[in-house]
Amino acid sequence: MNKSSLVVCTLSMILCTCTKEIEIPIPFEGKKLVLYCILSPDRPIEATLQRTFPPTGPEPDNWDVTDGTIWLYENSDLIDSLIYSPSSGTYLSSNLIKPQSDKQYKMVAEAPGFTDIYSETISLPPRTAILSVSFEDSVFNTGGSNSSGGIVRVSFEDSDQPEYYFLDSRAFFEEEPGSLTICLGGNLDAACFGAENIQCLFSDDCITNRPSNLNLGVATGFREIGGFRKADRVITHLQSLNHSLFQYLESLDQPIGIDIAFSQPTSTFTNITHGYGIFGSMIEAIDTTIIY
Repeated sequence: MNKSSLVVCTLSMILCTCTKEIEIPIPFEGKKLVLYCILSPDRPIEATLQRTFPPTGPEPDNWDVTDGTIWLYENSDLIDSLIYSPSSGTYLSSNLIKPQSDKQYKMVAEAPGFTDIYSETISLPPRTAILSVSFEDSVFNTGGSNSSGGIVRVSFEDSDQPEYYFLDSRAFFEEEPGSLTICLGGNLDAACFGAENIQCLFSDDCITNRPSNLNLGVATGFREIGGFRKADRVITHLQSLNHSLFQYLESLDQPIGIDIAFSQPTSTFTNITHGYGIFGSMIEAIDTTIIY
């Protein structure tokens, strides 16, 4: 055996005999309540109450907490309790209360075996109107001859108050929605609409001109057995968000694929004390444009 082979064998034996198993504890703060509730003036208040579970071991079949109570405060006054409904799987307002724009709201949730949690106090965001929606077909390539797409051009008026938005346009094939929506920018700051913001989530810091115009690419047709199927209408949703809901949605954008190796994970935003989740608010404007 030559010297180089002897060195390799010796190193291999040393490395094999020096193997040591170590355990790295994964932190877990104990079980906590998780509250999800988005206020909207267009519907009675509804919430979901779930629980955390240890990061190791089997995942529970059901995360829902069904024996809790959620208390609703308006301007510091207790006005309602939300009780679990088995039919909807959510907690519903006992008095079918809808939030009002001139009020402030807070939630407190409790359940046996858990520490009580409470949200920050929030209000509804300003209402934003869609000024116009236009559609130009067959100008957006969605994948060759097997599909087609168009551009939806949305104009809306932004107020002088700080505002946050989510914009979505989707083609409908009778009652079935299309799957592709891509934010293409417009007369807003192009830096806000890179590859990571294809869903059109943005703040009014992006707005450089008023009224604001934003373009979205939508899938409007696809080939199936028997021919080519075309959408008959485009439905546009412009949601004004409060700041907490905007922060929460932003924090859901985690690195994926190879980017995981070069990026630090970010914590999901929460405005719930002693627990997790989100208590946010939004106001929605909807436009339906017939395209065929």
